[in-house]
Amino acid sequence: HIGNMDWIIKQYDIGAFYMPKKSHTTDAYKDMANALLERDIKAKEAKSGVLIDFDSQVECEFLAPIGTKYDDLNDYSAVLKITFGNTSFLLAADAEKTSEDEMISKYGALLKSDVLKAGHHGNGSSSTLALLALVKPQFSAISMKDINEYGDPQDKLNFFKRFTMDGGKLYRTDVDGDITFISDGMKITVETSGK
Repeated sequence: HIGNMDWIIKQYDIGAFYMPKKSHTTDAYKDMANALLERDIKAKEAKSGVLIDFDSQVECEFLAPIGTKYDDLNDYSAVLKITFGNTSFLLAADAEKTSEDEMISKYGALLKSDVLKAGHHGNGSSSTLALLALVKPQFSAISMKDINEYGDPQDKLNFFKRFTMDGGKLYRTDVDGDITFISDGMKITVETSGK
């Protein structure tokens, strides 16, 4: 998910840049690191408990990664919770079950959020029932190309049902196109571009 990050770094003024403390050997990672070096931007560590000083009315806190050594690179994902007024958003990046279990253990009911950006594109290795039971999202969003992306469509359809068990609404980019959540601090409205 950093494929165009080098371009973004080169194009925009950046006040602060956060990322997990984990390097990689991919070209995309190297391009990003070089772009940061060229712009003399020092990355700040994204990890559990780090707050972003963004706006006095908006609280942004990283909930993960909690640990420092994982077998799966996805568990280094920077999970961010954003709270604005009475509304909250949990952006789960690519965190999988190991990271989710750590967040459940550390944060428990504090994971409750109105909007969940589902982890790992709705892959079955994330957005566990245990996590969803605590988050209790009113809205969930999955960024995905199509239902066949990660395996059997029927398994995927059954997996999708877990997001709506408590009456929540699920949005998917393969069906709904661009999904925009708008908060005024009291309520959340949703706009989609459709496909």
